[in-house]
Amino acid sequence: MASPFDARLQSILKGYVTPLLKDQGFVRKGGVYYRALDELTWLVEIERSSLNDPTQSTFTVTCGVFVPGLVSIYVPVQEPSRPKYHDCALFARLGLLSEANMDVWWDLTATDTPSADIDIGLDIRRRLVKDGLPFLDRFHTRREVLDFLLAPRRECDRGIWPPSSRLHPEHDGTRLIYAAILCHILGDQAQSDAILDAAQADAKYGFQKTVAGVRRRIDESGGSGPGA
Repeated sequence: MASPFDARLQSILKGYVTPLLKDQGFVRKGGVYYRALDELTWLVEIERSSLNDPTQSTFTVTCGVFVPGLVSIYVPVQEPSRPKYHDCALFARLGLLSEANMDVWWDLTATDTPSADIDIGLDIRRRLVKDGLPFLDRFHTRREVLDFLLAPRRECDRGIWPPSSRLHPEHDGTRLIYAAILCHILGDQAQSDAILDAAQADAKYGFQKTVAGVRRRIDESGGSGPGA
């Protein structure tokens, strides 16, 4: 069922988000904007709150870097034809990419002033220019994604998923497994095996089965990636 605020949201996107991203080479499909590069795809997704109701509509914007081949090895599913942010090797909400590193959601309500949508549209566009697009521009290749996953996490990047072990040890298995899969895709099976060994040894939060499944799917694919 369509929200009574859908028309307002679409107007905000049409007036402020679509022109900016179209100029940067993005194509909109539903609630996601995609820009395909040689080795990966950037996406900007409009993420709606699951708590929306007829009295309000809340949404945020998430930027992600999708690497083909990663999802179908991480979990036994087909590669998505239209990936979402949760399919990405890296992603973050706009607010968490800012210097303040505070999550930001925008609210549409029936009591908004006439200028509310203009203010929201300008704020989203400003944040995309200042934080979202520069984040995506850091990643043009699979190697750059892998290097980020393996490097010590800077404090200013603490809002990027998957998080670092220092800040969120309960999720560090995801970071290591993603890195191992990328090594496999890039053809470095020795490093992939070593990282999976490290993930297995440090699997304190239920990642043992995930690591085993990833090993099996890599073996089934022939044990070596398609190379760089």
